[in-house]
Amino acid sequence: MIIIITGGTGFIGKNLLKQLNKDKNKIYVISRKIHKNSKSVKFIKSNLNQINKKKNQLEKIKPDLLIHLAWEGIPNYDFSTSIQNYKDQIKFFNCLRHIKSLKHIIVTGTCAEYNAIKSGLSENYNGKQKNNFLSNSKTKIYKHIKKIFSKNIDITWLRLFYVYGKFQRKNALIPYLINRVKKNKKIILNRPHDAKDFINVADVCSAILLFIKLKKSGVFNVGTGKSYSPFEILSIIQRNHRSKVKLFCNKKLEKTSITANIKKINKLGWRPKHSLKKYIESIFI
Repeated sequence: MIIIITGGTGFIGKNLLKQLNKDKNKIYVISRKIHKNSKSVKFIKSNLNQINKKKNQLEKIKPDLLIHLAWEGIPNYDFSTSIQNYKDQIKFFNCLRHIKSLKHIIVTGTCAEYNAIKSGLSENYNGKQKNNFLSNSKTKIYKHIKKIFSKNIDITWLRLFYVYGKFQRKNALIPYLINRVKKNKKIILNRPHDAKDFINVADVCSAILLFIKLKKSGVFNVGTGKSYSPFEILSIIQRNHRSKVKLFCNKKLEKTSITANIKKINKLGWRPKHSLKKYIESIFI
């Protein structure tokens, strides 16, 4: 199989490339930076909004599958960043619609598309759209993809919940808490009791690998169905490090919880295998 990946040099992309079978697949990564030391992966140097310049090259490659992970500016999800991502990705998909060899598209969406603070969020949840720029941009991209591509192309849209693990940016919640505890520095949490569904990046990759085989269209949640608050995560870290640090937070805020309903993806034989507690324990061994 010939696979094209966007976002291959990012958090999820790096992990996915380690798990893909490079003996059975030819892999091309579209990226602004070329990694010359990679022997098993070939790079196509391009921005998404300039992919038209690479159209002839893509047609010659004849990809069977696109795995689209790219999203610029993380963790900035403001209006201008979200709109720019939307415009760039519309240009990107408009170009790829003419690649006749393409039969399957896998795209990583986000639980933010639900615009809801709710436990057990299912794929058919239809809450009112709020002024959430990331959510609106992702939703419009998905609708555009479904509109412009032939019915013969399978479109898999994976709504990821809160991903953590290897290669994650250092200022993300879990790496931040671990680092501050190790250095015995004070911790500031704006919303310490907002519980979220944290999914290990290895489980996200296993879900992507499953859909590569199944070639199944539709929207699927990728989460655990369980939630942890920043305060609970900090408590786990402190127990493993056997220390306490000063915590500054607003204790008056109400508690909220966001979790995924994963019954739909469970029916396909997928379940998360990695525990947040065990992940933290492994760091302190």
